[in-house]
Parts: sequence; C-alpha cells; structure tokens
Amino acid sequence: MLRERSTVAKLFGAREEEIQEAVHLARHTVGWSTYLNGLRADEDRLVEQLSWIGEHLSS
Repeated sequence: MLRERSTVAKLFGAREEEIQEAVHLARHTVGWSTYLNGLRADEDRLVEQLSWIGEHLSS
C-alpha cells in the first residue's frame, strides 16, 4: 500500500525526500501514541500540560 501512495504522491509532485520525511513523521507519531497510551496518563491533565507548554512557547 505504501508503494501505491508513494506513486500517487510523486504524481502530485512530491520528491523522494518529502515522502521519506512523511514516513519518519508517521513513525514518530505512532511511537508517541503507543507510548502515551501505555502510560495510561490522565488525558485531561495531559491536555492542560500541553496547553501550558503552547502558551509558554508563544509568549
């Protein structure tokens, strides 16, 4: 399936480097998702903390 999606992406002008970057980003996303789900963290608390981080970075 990845081969077909890569082919379509190339038809729309994506370079090989862009496709590889997307693959790496997907790998990291899946990894963090698995990690956070494994921690069984309090989702509300996590949202609060991420909001605080976002506010801090934008100030």
